[in-house]
Amino acid sequence: MDHTLHSAAIANQEGTTSTNGLLTVRSGRYTARYASAKYIVPPKNSTRKVAYNQYHQTISAEHFSHYWHIASQHTPSLTSCRYQVGNHPHLNISVQVETELYWHQLFAEHLFLPQTNSPLEHWTLRCIPSLQPSEQHPVFIGINPDTRQVLICGTGYAGEIKKAMFSVMNFLLPEHNVLSMHCSAVLSPHNTCSLLLGLSGTGKTTLSASKGLKLIGDDEHAWCDDGIFNLEGGCYAKAIRLSKAEEPQIYQALTPPAVLENVVLDSGGNPDFFDDSITENLRAAYPLNHIVNHSSQIAPHPSDIIFLCCDLYGVIPAVSWLSPQQAIDFFMIGYTAKVGATEVSLSSVQPVSSPCFGHPFFARELSIYQQLFAHKVKQHKSRVWLVNTGWGEGGYRHGNRISIQKTRGIIHAITHQAFHAEQFELHPSLGLRYPNSIASVGNTSLSKSWLSHPDFEVGCQQLKALFDQALSHV
Repeated sequence: MDHTLHSAAIANQEGTTSTNGLLTVRSGRYTARYASAKYIVPPKNSTRKVAYNQYHQTISAEHFSHYWHIASQHTPSLTSCRYQVGNHPHLNISVQVETELYWHQLFAEHLFLPQTNSPLEHWTLRCIPSLQPSEQHPVFIGINPDTRQVLICGTGYAGEIKKAMFSVMNFLLPEHNVLSMHCSAVLSPHNTCSLLLGLSGTGKTTLSASKGLKLIGDDEHAWCDDGIFNLEGGCYAKAIRLSKAEEPQIYQALTPPAVLENVVLDSGGNPDFFDDSITENLRAAYPLNHIVNHSSQIAPHPSDIIFLCCDLYGVIPAVSWLSPQQAIDFFMIGYTAKVGATEVSLSSVQPVSSPCFGHPFFARELSIYQQLFAHKVKQHKSRVWLVNTGWGEGGYRHGNRISIQKTRGIIHAITHQAFHAEQFELHPSLGLRYPNSIASVGNTSLSKSWLSHPDFEVGCQQLKALFDQALSHV
């Protein structure tokens, strides 16, 4: 890994270096994604339709071109390098990343892949945080599918760079019968593949970096006829309350030239992952090979698909085995609680439904992704699970969050095929099948006292209303 960009960022006063040599930077005013600032130019090709909504707004080609020109004049000299998105010999695109800041280029070097010679398309991404292109658009994340250009202005939050290209891939890959997913992916010792789908903060990165599992990637993957492949070349992990004891693989991955974003250094120059004075959305970016037990190969078709949700109400069991129809429904519901400031203007904790576990990144009609998911799960006979990484009995107000040790045990049991159908009970309100115990974890059943508590039924009714509303919009 080239350390030139790290040195250039320090020389340009873009950040400081921790005692262990990590580049530590601030993203500026915005410390999370600006979800309401994404615009997509309507493609000239009528078969490439965009499903416009609050996450994908329309902008004319002329307006986009005007902003692109302003950006060219605002910063005529940009750091530039070409990368690849998609770790597949044919199902990939190339992207020329042009950045105003050196540390953003270093981020791109970590998160994207080295360029090969067989891209589907050639794109250009330009990131200029110091430019507010207009009063109407102080922050602008624009995508033009026809000119194959991405423009990011007005924000220095690095996550916009990777998620913009994820959005591009989600738009392009369905044309090739490929389903892209907001998920981490792992291999078991028996070379079986498992996917962990979830919104930010539900545990994709943490749970996939586990002892006994080989990491394929922590956030963005695609499912093609060959199997599962990573869209990225690195990880962008949440680092709030990161500790060596709880998350040893991620902790040990933080070696130069990794980048710490909005992490405060203590008086001794050491990262303080418990200091949320800038934001709770602390981030660490590092290449995949910083994880000792990783794989860069195309993985087998998934034996198991795990939906991660952070349940506020404490009514979803720690683990449930979904029927085929439940699997499709929960894929389109994408229920969780938004925990931590992963989006601008978002309160700290609230229940949400985000289809495909990442609606802001999927710009086509949702039915396209639904049909691809249903077809591939049926074709490859993948088991689908719902795992609650949120609160247990008593819910957010009166209960405790399910421990990471317990959830790791559940993930281990799934990936190692340790469940049997006769062990399951039926949820009285939600129709979920869940085990009463797991040998390596212990009791996972919902207690009789909680099942008969008034708050339990209230929580179930609130969830049902959320689910019904979500499915009515699909």
